Amino acid sequence: MAENDWKYRINQLGAHIADIEQKHMAEMRRQDREIQALKDRIDGIREQLKVCPKNVSIWSPEFSACGIRNMQLEFFPQGRETATLDGFCSVFFWCPEGTNIKYQLFVGNHYRAPDEDTYDSRMGHGHSNFCLLDAEIDHAADRLKSIARVPSIVADFSVTVGVDIIDVSRVYEMGRGEIKASRRGPTRPSWVLVRREVLVVENRDVSLVEWKISKISRRLAAAPRGASLYSPIFTAAGIHDMLLEFYPNGNANTKKDGYCSLYLRCPEGTQIVVTLI
Repeated sequence: MAENDWKYRINQLGAHIADIEQKHMAEMRRQDREIQALKDRIDGIREQLKVCPKNVSIWSPEFSACGIRNMQLEFFPQGRETATLDGFCSVFFWCPEGTNIKYQLFVGNHYRAPDEDTYDSRMGHGHSNFCLLDAEIDHAADRLKSIARVPSIVADFSVTVGVDIIDVSRVYEMGRGEIKASRRGPTRPSWVLVRREVLVVENRDVSLVEWKISKISRRLAAAPRGASLYSPIFTAAGIHDMLLEFYPNGNANTKKDGYCSLYLRCPEGTQIVVTLI
């Protein structure tokens, strides 16, 4: 009887532990679904540039977001082998097979236009000529100007690489790939969707949006004609998911030197009258 009682208690304890683990995993999955962005700060970037040649990458830790696991950022400080612009870094976003995702990559304050990709296998999607890295390196002395004058303070250079996740769906393959089934639904948690609509209402009277671009002299000197900068996504005049696209030295169709190009991107079907300044 004592032995049976002991076995019963062991089984009860095992079931209790399994229940705790199940609840913990459910909570972790819930938290993962609420994660919409990842930022990976790389410290000591100046020193890493000295020992990190072209086509050598730095990987972020694996992370989960929007219910998708095993995501990762791959960052090439000196650019991938396919990079054609001097001083430009490369960034790629890795996701598991079967993921269809809309996202926006950024380095420092430099954003690219949102991308939407389907991952047929675990691989990286991104940009070889992402941005001029030097313009995005953060110097701690810029934030602590008075302290930075003290000789004992060592300059700390860092760069932040990240991704904002806009929307996600999963694509499942069956058999040898002859049939594909898609599951599309609201992958964002309800509070994110509500917040988005609240921003639309709150900013319905916003008629002026200003975007300040730092270190523009460096960007002008390094960015060739046709290279662009993108603002973060914003909401104004009752319209969501807007962004500005700026070409410091003009777009590919610009004929005269010294001219820039500026565009406003809006969701499909939007009708709006604007003045760009």
